[in-house]
Amino acid sequence: MSIYLNTYKNTLNSKYETESDRICAIKTISDLRNGNSFEHYKNKWYMSDADLTITDEQMKKLYVTFNFMDKCIKKFVSYCPNLDLKEIEGSKSKQDKKRQLLKKLMTNIGWETLNDQIYDILESKGDCFFYKYYESKESTIPNLKLLNSENITKILLDEFDKPQAYIYKEWKTKEILNYQTGDIFNTKQYEKIWIFEKGKITIIEPLFDTTTGEIIVDDKGNTKLEKSTVMNSIEDTQDFAIIHIPSFKKNGEKFSIIPADDYIDKCLHLDQITSDLRATNRQLGFPKWVIIDGKFTKGGNGTIGSILYAETKPAEDNSSYSDRQAKILDFQINNNLKSIFDEFQTVRDDLYDTVGITSPSLLKTVGSSDSSKVFQQLNSRMEQKIEMYINNIVEAFKPFFKNVLKRNGLYEEKYDVGYSFKKPVHIIKVSPYDKALYEQLIISNGTATIQSLLRERGYSEEQIDRYIKETQEELLSKNKEFSINKDKNVNNNEEEIDKVEKGGKV
Repeated sequence: MSIYLNTYKNTLNSKYETESDRICAIKTISDLRNGNSFEHYKNKWYMSDADLTITDEQMKKLYVTFNFMDKCIKKFVSYCPNLDLKEIEGSKSKQDKKRQLLKKLMTNIGWETLNDQIYDILESKGDCFFYKYYESKESTIPNLKLLNSENITKILLDEFDKPQAYIYKEWKTKEILNYQTGDIFNTKQYEKIWIFEKGKITIIEPLFDTTTGEIIVDDKGNTKLEKSTVMNSIEDTQDFAIIHIPSFKKNGEKFSIIPADDYIDKCLHLDQITSDLRATNRQLGFPKWVIIDGKFTKGGNGTIGSILYAETKPAEDNSSYSDRQAKILDFQINNNLKSIFDEFQTVRDDLYDTVGITSPSLLKTVGSSDSSKVFQQLNSRMEQKIEMYINNIVEAFKPFFKNVLKRNGLYEEKYDVGYSFKKPVHIIKVSPYDKALYEQLIISNGTATIQSLLRERGYSEEQIDRYIKETQEELLSKNKEFSINKDKNVNNNEEEIDKVEKGGKV
């Protein structure tokens, strides 16, 4: 990567100059996705306000962004598949119970929506974190709280570069009830710290005066802190209550690489081009008339067919007109701006290539091909990237499912070790039609059965038996109806033939 990329990190007047590189990148990406990209555009392409001849308001009117950051991330996520659970194995007495439990669990955490959010966060923030908790000691199914990745400020590693503790900081306000007056106080914003360690969570927050809602300080002006510890469930004593899903993380690194960090400068570059195009069209899209050494005497209303009359302006020293002649010039676009559009296409294709999705220019080139191998080759980089994300999600959720099965007394070491989501056959998301076609194919060639596919979808054995029975009854009914109609048609044909032979009318 060029050392001149990501210039937003080194700009003196950068919006987030006091933040770490990681937090700076996350917030900048968020700004570009939410349409707050003007400040970053200005910081990248203009040295200082002293170098500008127009105000920010005037510049904003000429600033155009197509929000390529959000567009590219959403397009990439649209190719990522929904992950389903592996087929349940185990003793007959527990198989159905496991299926029903995990089916309920997936509904409880809203997995269908959560799955896309994970892909989005891996792209835009690098690391995705969930807080796993039970609402009560009696609860059998956990909840997942999606944590703000930027609030995970530090990760403590042990001597083997394995996570030892996660530090999560968030700014909150608290409502305090005064039991003497019945008043409710809203405290000022305060920092709440969560320390996630194996087997426990330590929570640190300020002490508040219950009569005023103010933070209590000691004689030296230091905030008095309250420290509390929450122990994990007995099934989860050797694991974190936090699920950490990385994107691309090297050994020994605390946080992952943020893929969208490499998209920032390319998106701002595209903003510059689109803004230049708009400014050019507004300034030179319509002819501008200029008269040299003369003045207009009449006409000049600009309507179609009108004529402008101009006469030579006399010299100030009343010298001869022989060396002077009024000239009317017009300034307008007299070319197709091809170089600007070529630059736009080059930068846009480079951005798409960095994301891992096929560029519009390449799609246009190969769009006429009917070979599936061509598209498979084009999507190979994207497939590798998605596959890595899938592997990381599968690995991160293994302790989660182990804990749930143990808490419900259904965990079987022989069958459930490493249980998690399964890697889909199609790494790149396919349509429901293609999925149904594939299922029909594997049933036809004997590599799967209807029963096995239904088990993967979470059906119990009782539900599967009922489905098979109803399907068979429906097929028998249709065959019977077909047979009756066939016999009826045969009888009618025989009657018609008999009439013809006897000279009757059909």
